[in-house]
Amino acid sequence: MQERAKLDAEQRKQEAELEQQRLKELEQQRIEQEEARKQAELERQQAEQAKQQAEAERKAAEEAKQKAEAERLAAEQAREEAEAKRKAEEEARRKAEEEAKRKAEEEAKLKAEEEAKRKAAEDEAKRKAEAERLAAEKSRAEAEEALQRQLDAEAEQRKQQRITGILDSYGLQIQQRITRYWTKPANAEAGLLVTLEVKLIPGGDIRSVRVIKSSGSEIFDRSAENAVYKAAPMPMPSDPDAAQKIINEGIEIYFKPE
Repeated sequence: MQERAKLDAEQRKQEAELEQQRLKELEQQRIEQEEARKQAELERQQAEQAKQQAEAERKAAEEAKQKAEAERLAAEQAREEAEAKRKAEEEARRKAEEEAKRKAEEEAKLKAEEEAKRKAAEDEAKRKAEAERLAAEKSRAEAEEALQRQLDAEAEQRKQQRITGILDSYGLQIQQRITRYWTKPANAEAGLLVTLEVKLIPGGDIRSVRVIKSSGSEIFDRSAENAVYKAAPMPMPSDPDAAQKIINEGIEIYFKPE
């Protein structure tokens, strides 16, 4: 009986645990359903708000359209009224002018002839003055342009002379630096001279080395090229124009270590 009571108690415990688990699951389902309901209600409210906002925007657009149309009609009416007034004034003026012309036709004719002569003389004087002014302006502009071209040419010449002087000095400096890194090839003849084109990148590293004029010895030429790469990075000129010229166009190096 004790064993059976123990089994019954264990069974009741399991049934209680299962019941507790079922109640938790039902509560979780209820919470999920409540959240789903709240989410659906929120989405419905948002959709309703969007609908109301769209309707408000539509009404505002319609009102703006109606207002613009009313303003256009008012402007059109004002224009028509102004045009009618202008035509009436023009007609009244025309009639008054015709009456005045009829009463003083001869006098008006003489005045018109005199005015025509005066205007023709005035126009001719203005034409000549304008032609003279334009000629003077053209001459002055041409003189200023010629002067500016001369100044620009002189400035460019001074700049190129300055760059050339810097590059000549820089070339000797680089030649000495390359010589320090040069390894004389075996059986190299004395008095060999090779002309190299060296292009650098900002910072002084080598972009390319090219033989412009060979010494006649390929081994000597290659040894000079290798010395250039070993000497990198090269010191760059402090002058920005000279440095840029080396980067863009390179520099010729006459390599003759002896």
